[in-house]
Amino acid sequence: MKTKEGFDFSNGKRGPILPQEGRTRVTVTLSSDIIAELSRRAEAEGTGLQQVMDNALRDHLRLPGPSREGVPGQTVELKTGAMQGAPTCA
Repeated sequence: MKTKEGFDFSNGKRGPILPQEGRTRVTVTLSSDIIAELSRRAEAEGTGLQQVMDNALRDHLRLPGPSREGVPGQTVELKTGAMQGAPTCA
């Protein structure tokens, strides 16, 4: 398939040009208030929403991760509340 500009995309592939080692693309549905708060924190820290979410989950799960030295902002603390009828973790 050629575009009117003459570019041929017949052998093109979708997705990132360079794969990201150690990262997996997922789709999740989150509550609007969670997204709003994470977006607010990302804006305040001068970083992206995905990075704030990754840091919050990593901290909550107490997983080691790459050094955040030189990354602006502060560590995000993820506070979870029990959803009605949802199982809880001890």
